[in-house]
Amino acid sequence: MARAIETGQIKASDLSGSLQNLKSKLSDLAKVSEESRTRASQNEAMASRLVMVESRVADNVSSIRTLEQTVVTNEQATASRFADVDTKVGENTAGIAQLDKAVTDNEASTASRLQQVNARVDGAESAISDEEQARVAGDEAITQRLGLMEASFVIPQTDRDDNGEGDLASAMKSWEATAKIADESRVRATGDEAQARRSETLEASIGQTNGELAKTSASVQTTSQALATLEGKASAMWSVKLQVTSQGQYVAAGVGLGIENGPAGLQSQFLVSADRFAVVNGINGALSSPFVVENGQVFMNSAFINQAFIQQVVLGMTLRSQAVNSQGLPLIELNMVNGTFVVRGQSAEGTTALTNDGLYVYDVNGIERAAVGRLT
Repeated sequence: MARAIETGQIKASDLSGSLQNLKSKLSDLAKVSEESRTRASQNEAMASRLVMVESRVADNVSSIRTLEQTVVTNEQATASRFADVDTKVGENTAGIAQLDKAVTDNEASTASRLQQVNARVDGAESAISDEEQARVAGDEAITQRLGLMEASFVIPQTDRDDNGEGDLASAMKSWEATAKIADESRVRATGDEAQARRSETLEASIGQTNGELAKTSASVQTTSQALATLEGKASAMWSVKLQVTSQGQYVAAGVGLGIENGPAGLQSQFLVSADRFAVVNGINGALSSPFVVENGQVFMNSAFINQAFIQQVVLGMTLRSQAVNSQGLPLIELNMVNGTFVVRGQSAEGTTALTNDGLYVYDVNGIERAAVGRLT
């Protein structure tokens, strides 16, 4: 009796294993399929082909799909090709998709290409997207290219509350780091204007996904543009803009260089936006800043000025003339700190000195011969 029960248990186990094997065989798959289709009427002709290649083991899948199609009517011709390559293992995925399309009618022709590449593993994801388009119409020709590179990484909190709400709390407190590079190029030509423009933006940020705390971020944007018109107007521009947000503080800086038509004709300008601007040079391997602009003030270590028009001067130093007398004293000396001055004169018979105390005359031996003012 015991042996019969044991035999029955073995048979039940065998049956269960057979079912699992059967399910496994049903979940494993490899197939190739192709579908072609054509249609023609009085005003339209169409042809398409769909090819699918797929392999599957349990939940792991890889596939390749392509769709090609051509359509022609009395007014338009279109050709397109779509290709999709995908893989998946568990929750991890990777894919490449590309769409090529050309359209021509009686007024315009357009050719475009869109490509996307992406990969994902757990909380990390990266993607590349590129779009190109060329279009020609009766009055203009336009070409543009858009590109985007992006990477993100989500860092979940590992702590978990004993009340079972840890998963939700961790998701709410997750940190995300992202980095992006976006670039855009565009050229346009018409009968009376030609324009070229290009921009590139770099972004990096990290912070909580729920937004309770301000994210730390930084970005750099570069823009270039050139324009010429039939009326003789022309302009060129180049700029760089930097932005940083950290601990609730926002700081921006930028540089711009441009030439454009103004009221007086062509005019160039160079603009700088920064909390501190300095000209740095290196002499004998040592860096120095001979010119600095900071907090609304200009600092110069040394300057040679041919001619200057100054409305107001506030000096906190002593000014001395380069010329000196026989004793090596400057002929003119102005002390701007305490308000004193000395003006010295010299001849073969002696010297004179005009100060804030008076006028003094000395002979060749340095003996005071006359004094007007405070006597020494």
